Amino acid sequence: MSEAEGIPKGHAGDPSAIRERIVWRAAVLMLLAVTGWLYYTAFQAVERADALEGELQAATAALEEPGVVVEPQQRGLDTLGLSTAGVRRLEAAGLNDDPERFLVGDLSRLIGPLLEERADPRVPVQLAEERTVVLSDRWVYAVFEGDDGRGAAIVEHLVDREGRLQWRLVAVTGPGEFD
Repeated sequence: MSEAEGIPKGHAGDPSAIRERIVWRAAVLMLLAVTGWLYYTAFQAVERADALEGELQAATAALEEPGVVVEPQQRGLDTLGLSTAGVRRLEAAGLNDDPERFLVGDLSRLIGPLLEERADPRVPVQLAEERTVVLSDRWVYAVFEGDDGRGAAIVEHLVDREGRLQWRLVAVTGPGEFD
């Protein structure tokens, strides 16, 4: 009992007991506030993830539609493609039209002979031009389709000193592995 105040220690009116209750109540309120904020943040993250997944599914569906040509900028591949120096090099070799389209067109003509050593030459293959991407001044990611499925290849392209375009197959995954 506090003689000055006349209140016994531990009693509800004791100032130390009042301070202790205030501290515990503040701690509980802070815990509730932090928990609420975490739930809110997690809910927002789940909503954002669902929205991004919907966008991804829509983009994937657009790429899978036959005959639809999606420009590289629409696929988020704006950092890929020929550099200015690469375009100039191809223009110096006489390729004045759209160099990337020319590369894909030339590769389309040569994809069969390039794949002969790694695929069955009796199965005709065609380049899926809408899925083929010029990665850089040197590399092309080519998707090809045949009667037995779809495959992909990394192909190197070089312009020799005479201005001729040369192709070299670097890596390939065949039908069945890519589907």
